[in-house]
Amino acid sequence: MKVNEASIETELNLINGRIIIALIIIVSVSLTALIGYNEKLKLTGRQPFWNASEVRNIAIILRIALLISAIAAVYFCLTAIEVLKEKKALKNDIDAGYFNFYASIFGIGAAILALIAISKSTLEEEELIANSISF
Repeated sequence: MKVNEASIETELNLINGRIIIALIIIVSVSLTALIGYNEKLKLTGRQPFWNASEVRNIAIILRIALLISAIAAVYFCLTAIEVLKEKKALKNDIDAGYFNFYASIFGIGAAILALIAISKSTLEEEELIANSISF
């Protein structure tokens, strides 16, 4: 009986974790759209609501949040696989859990690459701005 209650508690924690990850992704996508709109305002000569430094900071924070979410997703996948094994689930279900795990690993790689890309692009942009100001 205790094993079953522990299993239910674990499954509830997995669901809660997945909801939190989904909310982080929704907020990240929304802020990314706002960053794009901010850039559009700048290009059309209107007043943007964020300056370049603020956009850079927001973008870095978003990438870090997505990296943390990807790491959490790996943990949740491994935990879900263990729950499936305890329940003696079908092999297909366990295999699907492993595919989700591998996809989450690729998500970590993508998040790391995105973080590197934003840090490199902002450094290059800052150098261009500094060079154009010096003229």
